Amino acid sequence: MIGSPLFVSAETIQNSLECKRKIGKAPRNPDAQIDWVERRLTCLKDQQSNERDDKISNIPTTAQLHERSPNKEFELGLQYYQGSGVRKNYSKAKTFFDIGADSGHAESQRLLGKLYYYGYGVLRDYDIAFGWLRLAALQGDQEARKKIASMYEHGLGVSQDLEKANYWYKSCEWLGPCVFEGDTERLSDAPD
Repeated sequence: MIGSPLFVSAETIQNSLECKRKIGKAPRNPDAQIDWVERRLTCLKDQQSNERDDKISNIPTTAQLHERSPNKEFELGLQYYQGSGVRKNYSKAKTFFDIGADSGHAESQRLLGKLYYYGYGVLRDYDIAFGWLRLAALQGDQEARKKIASMYEHGLGVSQDLEKANYWYKSCEWLGPCVFEGDTERLSDAPD
């Protein structure tokens, strides 16, 4: 099957028409029609295979991705994360944040941690979220420090520890005004 009619690309339609031109019109003879359908299906499968190969060849290799700068990767990831100029796509954002985070880019680490914390584009995993957020927090990222404090306060990905939660809340304030949501001094953003 070529694909769902609702999601057929212009390229797929063009390939279908090209196969129709190559094979010609359907013959009137029932025996010849079977052969014609088989040839057309073979042509369409070949076209789809070529279409997939073209798409795959445009995907940069891991080595090419790592040659780019972490700031540029962060900016690209942020565009996908926010849907700024492109359709919002957390999976693509994760790809770019991974590169920045592996290079030590604190904002990439924080946003990668948030993807895992909320389960955006990935399976929710508080342990992984905590690891990335902690790396960003240790580099002085204020938002990451708030999220770490909240995770200790609520026992998400770590054992609940109010002493450590207070430490991280205070360390957040050391960097400047630390705005907390809600009536309390704590960030209460435990997931639903």
